Amino acid sequence: MSEARWSVKMAASAAATGVLLHSGLAAADDSTQGVVLQEVVVSAQKRDTKLQETPISITAVTGADLAAAGISDVQAIAQRTPGVAISSAGPGRSVYNINGISSAAGSSSTVGFYLDDIPLTPATDGSQTARFFFDPDLFDVARVEVLRGPQGTLYGAGSMGGTIRIIANAPQLSQFSAAATADGSDTSHGGTNWSANAMLNIPLLGDLAALRIAVSDKNYDGWIDRIVLNPFPVATSRVDRGDVLAAPVTHVSKDVNTEDLQAARVRLLIQPLAELKITLGLDYQHMSQGGYDTVDVPPGGQYYAHFAAFDTPEPAFDQSKVFSANLQYSFENAQIISTSALVERDSLQTEETGENYNYLFGTPLLPTKIINTHTNRQFSEEARLVSTGDGPLRYVVGFFYENFDNTFNNNSIVPEYLALFGTDKVAVSHLREHLSQVAGFGELTYKFLEHWSATAGLRWYHFKDDDYTNTGLSITAAPPPLNVQNQSASGGTWLPKVSVSYEPSRELLTYFTYSQGSRIGGNNINVPTTGANSCVPFLDALGLQQVPPSYEGDSVKSYELGAKSTLLNGRITVNASLFYINWDKVQQEAILGCGYPLTLNEGTAVSKGGNLELNAQLSAAWRVGLSTGYTRAQVGETIPGIVTAGEQLQNVPKFTNSAWVDLQQPLTGRLSLVGRVSNSYYGASRDTGYKPAYDLVSWRLGVAGNDTWSAGVYMDNVTNRIAYLSNTISLAANIGSLDRLATNRPRTTGIEVKYRF
Repeated sequence: MSEARWSVKMAASAAATGVLLHSGLAAADDSTQGVVLQEVVVSAQKRDTKLQETPISITAVTGADLAAAGISDVQAIAQRTPGVAISSAGPGRSVYNINGISSAAGSSSTVGFYLDDIPLTPATDGSQTARFFFDPDLFDVARVEVLRGPQGTLYGAGSMGGTIRIIANAPQLSQFSAAATADGSDTSHGGTNWSANAMLNIPLLGDLAALRIAVSDKNYDGWIDRIVLNPFPVATSRVDRGDVLAAPVTHVSKDVNTEDLQAARVRLLIQPLAELKITLGLDYQHMSQGGYDTVDVPPGGQYYAHFAAFDTPEPAFDQSKVFSANLQYSFENAQIISTSALVERDSLQTEETGENYNYLFGTPLLPTKIINTHTNRQFSEEARLVSTGDGPLRYVVGFFYENFDNTFNNNSIVPEYLALFGTDKVAVSHLREHLSQVAGFGELTYKFLEHWSATAGLRWYHFKDDDYTNTGLSITAAPPPLNVQNQSASGGTWLPKVSVSYEPSRELLTYFTYSQGSRIGGNNINVPTTGANSCVPFLDALGLQQVPPSYEGDSVKSYELGAKSTLLNGRITVNASLFYINWDKVQQEAILGCGYPLTLNEGTAVSKGGNLELNAQLSAAWRVGLSTGYTRAQVGETIPGIVTAGEQLQNVPKFTNSAWVDLQQPLTGRLSLVGRVSNSYYGASRDTGYKPAYDLVSWRLGVAGNDTWSAGVYMDNVTNRIAYLSNTISLAANIGSLDRLATNRPRTTGIEVKYRF
């Protein structure tokens, strides 16, 4: 089905659903008149507000909805949220964009990512991993908020497309509680998986303190094989890979892309005074993989495989620790909130690169691998004064400070080269980076003329970034000296916001917002300019004498018109928004013909579209939801050899749609039948190649008893759809004859048990 036909179908479905809901619910008998949708409270404006009274395009998914849908990571939320797009190379390597503001290039994400009030992504990262979210596990969280549109005023640089926030459950002072879940499943083309989660909330010292601990342990089998060929068919040209399907198979390592995850979240709440709350936090997560979620193209198709000349393992791990201290002191009409945090993240990736080096340098096929290690440490402090109460004047005024250190090493290792060249390292790359930034921000909202409110916001920030890099090539008889670079950059800007809202009743809110967002620039890696794989001809084609050592920051100006309505006494909500965004000095990535990536500021772009979400409580038992998003994000001007005016931006599908139905039907006085069916559609997009559209269907069915336990069965990816999530960038250099495309997990069928007391 074409995207246009699918969108017409979704629009017709939405219209038909609206008519049926209106007629069916209006005729409901008295026994269902008190059934309404749950009211959701969000903190997107740095204060608690009701979702339907917040003049922002925002999706909020509660912890209960996460559990009902079987969602345990942000990627699954992104695939169900209108206007949100994802490019994922696997766990811990996901890149998001919102409303068409693509994160396909640059040194940082265009989407801010927060755990409570803690920024998890730095403003920049010379190794370009700041774009990658490590996807915290979502067990025992209160909700996830997805804010669409620039959030620069309150969330700073990097939130130019939007912001994703994970809000953890807080300790409860006067109530002991515990919960546990267990899950077992089987994956098509793979094997068995299992997971276990547990939560414990313990009051301490009467009502003065409480401790909440949540832990997770998950083990997922792989579904991709490493197939070893001998003799290995080398590439016949720059774009034609050898026929791997016709070559003799000497060994198969089955299901190599296993994943293990252990996570713990600890919160200690101390409340010595009614006005004072102190919360100390520790979040820990360790993820390890036996191999990547990537398949080779060619051959592609139904081949869940990576073809190689040697059985070289490709392990990876990603470990994060977040230490935090939050202080809240309440006055009569205001609150002081301070959040200090230290985020530590360490990761390692290993990639088999024998085919790459045979192609790039004409060297014999030998066991070759790249080991990439990355360490960053980020300290942040935010203090703000927030008004409370229902007066006509509301405000947020704050200060933010960040100190970020990053170390990145990339070593190419070929043991056999030790005898030939005196070293087993083909090439080395080392980066040290230090970034500091300060910011002041504020938003003022005033209610006037009974139904009108106006908001004015402003943020100022200043940064200083110092980089040290050295790179070198070792596989020559006389290795050249290391290429050492020291670079510094500094700057800052103002990010304004103006919003006007009209709320004639509690059932309707309309608003218009003008806002700006930005992110800072970064540095390009060095590329070879001599030898058989020189990049000079490809730089010449772009009109460049050399790789620009750095690229500038980019910025957006956004215009948004939205409406939020509540119908039939709270049984239906319909939220819609239209946006138009101008993007200047767009950071976009090009893969040179020599295989190396290059980031340039590619002129301008425009993103425009809209998002619609409908939720309805049909009865006490049935609840439905429908969402659809359209984004037309186009390059504004032609950059010869890179982009053409009118092209859709990378990793931005035109259409994103989802629909779901929830059931909770009483069977007896203590038992209920519970279930959910959902479908998410993700339109076609491109990165360095074309990514076809796909949709993912899932269902869950079980029984629940008195809100204390449940048991059921489920199936994810019912149609066993292969979705290409990204064309992964090689740790060495991309070769034109081979793409390694990241894919989703095949059909998975399982059982789950939950208990709470």
